[in-house]
Amino acid sequence: MKPDDYQKALDAAHEEIQEILQQKFVLDDRLSQLKKTVDALSSLVQEFPPVAQLYGAVAEGLPVGGISNAIRRILTESKSPMTPTQIKTALSARGFDMSEYANAAAVIHNTLKRLERQKELTVVQSPSGNIAYAIYRSLTPLDADSGPKQK
Repeated sequence: MKPDDYQKALDAAHEEIQEILQQKFVLDDRLSQLKKTVDALSSLVQEFPPVAQLYGAVAEGLPVGGISNAIRRILTESKSPMTPTQIKTALSARGFDMSEYANAAAVIHNTLKRLERQKELTVVQSPSGNIAYAIYRSLTPLDADSGPKQK
């Protein structure tokens, strides 16, 4: 193969990843809606446990370290792209202390943009226009004390 062929193959792979992630975002959004419906209807008919337990949504602890590591971990463990609001909710649910930040949402957005610039995340836009983020490449395990290795 010629170098141009490699570039074309790489571009095609990038494009296919974007298409698949967008499809996954739509499916995950629908799944989320259905889980809420099941949860609400379960309450009405007195059927328990809640949907979160039925589908294995168990929150695990976050690594010691900063918000970048916490966001990386959440997105690495997520099976679908997440919006900044979903990431903030996941951070809170896992006990990440955001009280040190005057504007946690801004910190999360800035961190996501930086991780995107560093090619650690990819951005997906849903048909409704919502922006979501997903881990783009496999990350090496993080050392909670020292953070990610610098190049």
